[in-house]
Amino acid sequence: MTHKSNGMKIDFKWFGGGNWMIVANGIKIICDPVLCPVDTIHNYGFFKSKRISPPSFSSDDLQNVNIWLFTHGHKDHCDFWTYKPIEAGSKVIADLSASVQLKKFGIDNVQILQWENKSAVTFQNGIKIVIESVPAVHGLGAFKGKSVGNGNGYMIDFFCYDKKFSVYTTGDTLPNQQSINAVVNKSFDLVIANVGNAVIGKGLMAKVIGRITMNISDLVSFRKYLKTKTLIPIHWD
Repeated sequence: MTHKSNGMKIDFKWFGGGNWMIVANGIKIICDPVLCPVDTIHNYGFFKSKRISPPSFSSDDLQNVNIWLFTHGHKDHCDFWTYKPIEAGSKVIADLSASVQLKKFGIDNVQILQWENKSAVTFQNGIKIVIESVPAVHGLGAFKGKSVGNGNGYMIDFFCYDKKFSVYTTGDTLPNQQSINAVVNKSFDLVIANVGNAVIGKGLMAKVIGRITMNISDLVSFRKYLKTKTLIPIHWD
C-alpha cells in the first residue's frame, strides 16, 4: 500500500505474521521482525506453534532501518533471527518482555515504553515521528491477558512540517476497555490489526483460556471505536 499526499509518501508492506514495515519519505520502521523460515517450531513450554507460511521480505527491506518496534516478547514476534539485521545506529523500542529477549540476543540499546509513554525522534529530512505505547491485552480479560503476557500497541504519528499521517498498530490484543479507551476519539489514516483467533494448545487449556488474539467478530466490534481511513488485518496466516 502506498499513500501520497501533500509532500508525504507512505509505503506499507506486510512481511507475514505480525511483522510489517512502513517507509515514510525514506524513514523506515519495522515492527515485530520474525524472520524465521516456514515450519519453524516455537516452543513456549506448555505448548508449541509452527510457522505455516514463509515470511515475505527482501534483503533490501532489512537495510538502513531507522526504528525497530517490538510489541512483546513472544517468539512469534521476537525470535532468534530478529537480532541479525539490527544495526548499531538504529533506534529500538520495545515493551519490557521483548527487551528481555533482545538482551539475550545482545541488543542492549533498547528504549522500553510502558503503556501511555511516548518516544519522539526528528530526522534530517524533516520527518518527525512520535510513538506512543498503548495497552495490548493478550486475552479475554485482564487476568487472562496478564497470564498469557500482555504487550504494547503503538500509535505512530508521522509529521512532515505541517502534514501528519497517523497509524495505530494493535499488537496482540482483544477488544477491552483499556484498548478502547486508548483509541476512542482519535483518528487514524491507517490501522494495522492483529487477528488470527489464536488459542493456546488444545483441549482443556484452550477452552479455559479462550482465544488470545482477535477473530473477525472481535475486529468488527473493535472497528466501531476506530476512526480510520484504512484498516489492514494481519497475523492471520
